[in-house]
Amino acid sequence: MRIKQNIMMGNLQGQFAHRWLLMLILMLRMCSAWADETAINNLEFSTLAGNQLQIQLELSGAAVEPKIFQTDNPSRLALDFEGVKSNLAKKSFPINQGAANTVYVVEASGRTRVVINLTEKVPYETKIDGNKYYVVLKSAGSVAAVNKIVQTSAAKETALSRFLPEQSIKSIDFRRGPNGEGRLLLGLSTPNTVVDAKQTAGKVVLNFLNTKIPEALIKSFDVADFATPVQKIEATPRGEGVTVTITPNNPNYDYSSYQADNLLTVEFRPMTPAEKEAQLKEKTPYIGSKLSLNFQEIDVKAVLMILADHIKTQEGKEINIITTDSVTGSIALHVNDVPWDQVLDVVMKLRGLSKRENGNVILIGPTEEIKVLEEKELEARKIYEQLEPLKTENIQINYARAVDVCNVLIGRGNFNQGGGPLKVSGTSGGAAGGAAAGGAGG
Repeated sequence: MRIKQNIMMGNLQGQFAHRWLLMLILMLRMCSAWADETAINNLEFSTLAGNQLQIQLELSGAAVEPKIFQTDNPSRLALDFEGVKSNLAKKSFPINQGAANTVYVVEASGRTRVVINLTEKVPYETKIDGNKYYVVLKSAGSVAAVNKIVQTSAAKETALSRFLPEQSIKSIDFRRGPNGEGRLLLGLSTPNTVVDAKQTAGKVVLNFLNTKIPEALIKSFDVADFATPVQKIEATPRGEGVTVTITPNNPNYDYSSYQADNLLTVEFRPMTPAEKEAQLKEKTPYIGSKLSLNFQEIDVKAVLMILADHIKTQEGKEINIITTDSVTGSIALHVNDVPWDQVLDVVMKLRGLSKRENGNVILIGPTEEIKVLEEKELEARKIYEQLEPLKTENIQINYARAVDVCNVLIGRGNFNQGGGPLKVSGTSGGAAGGAAAGGAGG
């Protein structure tokens, strides 16, 4: 019996020791993985020939190729390093050289993202050299950069066309609407044909992807005789697609497009110059002179003072900006060639502010505070009107009968019912007015 118990105890101890050994090996492996995890240890930047900027990332281990994303508005270049940590002392690195403003390095969710804020979209190159990763931002004006952008755009379009069914334009027709509208009617082989409509250089351009067009329709259509906003229509093949260009005869028009089954309709509605100007103001309501600002962190009141100085120096206007005591805090601001009134609106929206204009004075404060101030002023104005003293004025009336005057006052007649012409003159003497009224009554 004791032997069996000893054997069982020995087996249990062996199993327990085996489990502890496995756990120890797993912990050692995890510690080894943590110790071997790659990290970004240093970030440097330098200017190269040809107005190029080089950004260098030094890693603790062999550099890896990140996932790269680029956006146009705002212009940014983002690099995601999977499984890489950041040992940098800070997250933000101001550069303000070449095409780059700042670089942000943020670690989250098992990766490190490096975001390069650009002044404009520019071509770039990357390379790996051992434990160093390089990003070279090219100059926006270089011919090679332009060619690269065009080739990249064409390659993307070609890749997209491969996933679309083959389409074709069957017919092109143009008609005049009852109110002078110009209607371009395109007969298509398939419904929901992919078309990209955009307005550029005063023309409307329709780009059809993976689309064919008969030879008979590849020409220029002069439709000026229809007396609509459209002057000419041109249909031309372009690579694997077709481009239809509509040239208006004047800029005073508005256009819209819609597709029903196999028919695409593009309508051009004529507008008066006043209507077109009102439309442009609605789309772009900001008319202030443009400015550029780049601040990592600046007090809101300081931004408002900068705007006031800009208005004075650029537009010659004496605009006074006054803020309430409740306007506090700071803001990161980067704008490039933006109207000052648009910058003011953005700042106010970000900080929950409103403005009130009175002549050349702009009062800015929290929205609720401005609202309470306006309500109090409205209430005070009503009280003033109620308490305003009554004024008495004597009016002399000549050549009129008292009964006719009375009828006019109570709304029963007018002076043309008899009594001759009416002469009215103001007087400050009560006695004179009374005598005139008495004479008229006699």
